[in-house]
Amino acid sequence: MSSYIMAFDIGTGAGKAALFDEQGRKIAARYEEWSYKPCPWGAKTGLVFDADDFFARLTRQSRSLVEDSGIKAGDIAAVSVVSQR
Repeated sequence: MSSYIMAFDIGTGAGKAALFDEQGRKIAARYEEWSYKPCPWGAKTGLVFDADDFFARLTRQSRSLVEDSGIKAGDIAAVSVVSQR
């Protein structure tokens, strides 16, 4: 049985997800840009992110990686997440 690692990079301008095998070879990857809303209380440089939207996008990416690569979700042995600050 093979094991896989799924990694997420939650960046400033996009969310990325990738699937790797046990040797660290990339099996597949997804990338989706997102944007922020202006700060509702008027801070000139402030931005607000929609956590539900970002989560939905990353969920779609992870499902797509599993479906398109043909692996079973149960074969994912580890998940890693990095984020903007």
